[in-house]
Amino acid sequence: MKLEFYEESNMILFLNNLYLSEIDFKDKDALETYFKSLFLKLHEFYEIEVNGYYHIDIYMDPFYGAIIELEKEELDYLDYDDDQVDMRICLHKTTILYELKEYMELDKSIYDIIWYHKKWYVKLKEKISSIHLGKLLEYSKMHYHEETERILKNGTLIQEVQS
Repeated sequence: MKLEFYEESNMILFLNNLYLSEIDFKDKDALETYFKSLFLKLHEFYEIEVNGYYHIDIYMDPFYGAIIELEKEELDYLDYDDDQVDMRICLHKTTILYELKEYMELDKSIYDIIWYHKKWYVKLKEKISSIHLGKLLEYSKMHYHEETERILKNGTLIQEVQS
C-alpha cells in the first residue's frame, strides 16, 4: 500500500492486487466496513484524523489493483463527531499506464509500449509477478483515469525500437 497526500483532506491510496483479496467491491456494506477499518489504520499509523463526509473514487485495473482517491468535503451545515465518517463510493474501471523515466527493454508479449509527447508509456497485457511489478513501479510513474484514455487514443504503439 502506498499513500500520497495532496492536502490534509485529499489522499490517494495505491493498493496492488495483494491487498485486494480482502475486499469485496460488489458488497456495499462490506466496502463501507473496509473503509472504516482503513480510516482507523490511517489514524493509528499516520495520526490522520478522518471524520466527516468523503467522496471516494476507486479506479480498478485488472493487472495492478486499485487506486483510491479520498476527498473530504467540508459541509458547513453538518457537524460530525470525531469518529463519525460518511462516504459516497464510486467504482470505475480504468487502465493504468506506467510512464518510464527512461526507455528499458521489455517483453512485448507482456507489455505494450506507447510513445506520446516525447515520453514512453507501458501498458500491461496480462498479470505479472509482484517482482516484475515492483521493478516497473520503481522506474515509472503511474497514470490512470482520463489521462490514460488520451494517451491510448493519441499515442503511437511501438513495435520495435531502433537504437
